[in-house]
Amino acid sequence: MKKLRTPFRASLTLAILLLAASAESAPPSVWIASGPAGGSYRGVYAKALEQGLDDYLVLHRTTSGSGQNLDLISEGKVAVAFVQADVYADRVAADPERFADVGVLGRLADECFYVAARLGARVASIDELAAPAPVRPYEVAMGPPDSGTAGSWRYLARLRPGLASAKTHDVTGRHAIQMLSDGFFDAVMWVTDPANLEHPMLSDVRANEKLKLLEVGESVRGAQLPDGAHVYDVRSIAIEPGAGARKVRTLCTTALVIARDDTPPDLVARVRKIFRLPPPRSP
Repeated sequence: MKKLRTPFRASLTLAILLLAASAESAPPSVWIASGPAGGSYRGVYAKALEQGLDDYLVLHRTTSGSGQNLDLISEGKVAVAFVQADVYADRVAADPERFADVGVLGRLADECFYVAARLGARVASIDELAAPAPVRPYEVAMGPPDSGTAGSWRYLARLRPGLASAKTHDVTGRHAIQMLSDGFFDAVMWVTDPANLEHPMLSDVRANEKLKLLEVGESVRGAQLPDGAHVYDVRSIAIEPGAGARKVRTLCTTALVIARDDTPPDLVARVRKIFRLPPPRSP
């Protein structure tokens, strides 16, 4: 076999050295799990991390929400994730060993329940969804099974077993609102930051004279996070922008930012600083 010519070998050596130098100078990377486009997790919290960790390469796992985020962080596929407090409480209680290496860094904004229904339809309140349906099971759209909304529904159904009799559907977004308006569903539920008044689903409900938002207003005080804090609270939230806006009384939980225990301490400290979270309590 012929030997490589000296100029070619020199070029190859230089290319290898340049690649090695480039790898050494590349910024550290961090994988995070947020949520779908249009939601607060992806559009607000993940964006804040990208801006605050400008010396990191922030990589996203595309997810449908809290349930899938918890799966990814428990499997070590992401270091940081955003989840609803009720979904987190439910999953940790059901499988504590799986989440033994995951901890809560802090609470972010509220996450409130929105339940839309048709005016004059057979569902006038959330309490009716928990009562036996007179003819056929109630039909409720809430998105994929591993989304935060579906996780909230399952948790609520444990606390209010009557909700489990409703038939749930893997449909969400504007398509779900249109199907509700057309009579395919009795209700559509989603969970989001109440400050997100331009959420596409909320905007579509406001613009559709056939639809309304139901009062939820059921506070389940017995539900607690591992630190003893309440999972739910009842609040009156604005459903449109501007002074004197209409409000609806509904159930709210909290968005959490969580991280794996093996996440580098300096990265954890940076995340706390970005979201202005208090330092961890001493043991």
